[in-house]
Amino acid sequence: MHGLSLSGSSNDLWLEFYSDQEATAPGFRLSYRSESPKEGAPGASRRRSHSPF
Repeated sequence: MHGLSLSGSSNDLWLEFYSDQEATAPGFRLSYRSESPKEGAPGASRRRSHSPF
């Protein structure tokens, strides 16, 4: 999944993955970015950025 980019159009995004146990390194790294919708976009007034991490 290295280099995979996901995007969503709401304030929730669910990502689930399973290890194939091919690598021996512990843990994982997750990077994310939150952006405000563009002015005038449908639903722009009701969306909020939320980062629960």
